[in-house]
Amino acid sequence: MESLIAAVVSAVIAVIAALVFLSRTKGKAEKNPVLSAPKDGTADIARGTIQQTFEEDVGKTSDALDGDSPASDLADLGNARRRR
Repeated sequence: MESLIAAVVSAVIAVIAALVFLSRTKGKAEKNPVLSAPKDGTADIARGTIQQTFEEDVGKTSDALDGDSPASDLADLGNARRRR
């Protein structure tokens, strides 16, 4: 019976500690500009550039798969990527 009471008290203390920890880290994320997302358009431009590069790479890969010799085309793409 005593071990059951100790387990329940420990669980309650653990939940309270977790809630306090989460409330403090949430407050720090809002105050720290590094942890929160940027509000200016720079992030949107970066996302657009990344998306465009991804779509170009996927297009090159799909073109290489549809060519006459997909293995050599894919090897050329891999070798070009390694040289960058």
